[in-house]
Amino acid sequence: TAKNLKDIVSEAIKFYGLEGVEDISEDEGIIKKLPQTWHNAINFLKDKNGNIKKILFDLEKEKEGYIKLHLSHPVVNYAISEYQKELFGYKNRLNRVSYKIVENLDDLVLKASTRMIVTGKLGDLLHQEIIEIYLKLKEDIEVLEHFEDVGEFKELPKSVVNKIKIQIEKNKSFILKELQKRVKQKEENIKERLKEKAIKEAKILRELIDERIKEITKRLQEIKKEYKQFTLFNYEEEQQFKEDEKWLERRIEDLKEKRQKEPNSIKEKYEIKDVKQFFFTLMLYIPSKAVNV
Repeated sequence: TAKNLKDIVSEAIKFYGLEGVEDISEDEGIIKKLPQTWHNAINFLKDKNGNIKKILFDLEKEKEGYIKLHLSHPVVNYAISEYQKELFGYKNRLNRVSYKIVENLDDLVLKASTRMIVTGKLGDLLHQEIIEIYLKLKEDIEVLEHFEDVGEFKELPKSVVNKIKIQIEKNKSFILKELQKRVKQKEENIKERLKEKAIKEAKILRELIDERIKEITKRLQEIKKEYKQFTLFNYEEEQQFKEDEKWLERRIEDLKEKRQKEPNSIKEKYEIKDVKQFFFTLMLYIPSKAVNV
């Protein structure tokens, strides 16, 4: 969404102690300064006179004098790379656990997420995804389909923090099993989609090869026809005709062999070798009454 894209860019800039995106409206803004390490990305936000342009984050809209920020824009690429660094960096600027205090909430709700990585038999990265679950932590844990991201962030009393830690620790195995179950369900779906993709790609490849064989066969027939019609040629010309003919015949044979082997290679490429999951984040939604006690 436009808001998500705006937040991603803005928060990434704030990692460097800069202002981020200055709001104009929910899907509009202006960036006055970018981190120095983002090299020349600022030039992609300027007009021909070197003035900073206003930004439109909603790609469905058109507005004169604005520049659109899409997923392939250099500024967005730099922003996304900042978050990717957090996956592997030692000096992390983000926490994997956070919380919000919510009014009129009876029980503690948490959103747990895991990073799912699917690799193929040939070592290719076939799929990666963040999978989330919502759980209401009460006497019997209730799995929720969704929970609205509401509430505010403010300091928690130490006693409340300790109680929450105990509650999460108590339900840790259930949380991890539930995430694992979701990954397993997703794996079946991905396996089916990859199979369909392999069939589709193999079909396209066969069609391309058939088309190429057809073109070369046509050219081969033309050469043979020319050879029969051309009676007055020297030795070198005759040899060249024969060499051209042999080369095209070999090319057809190579393509026929490729037509047999390549679809199987595509199928192998999309076969799953391994599915891994890594704990990603934990978001807690804490009832305000638990904080005010």
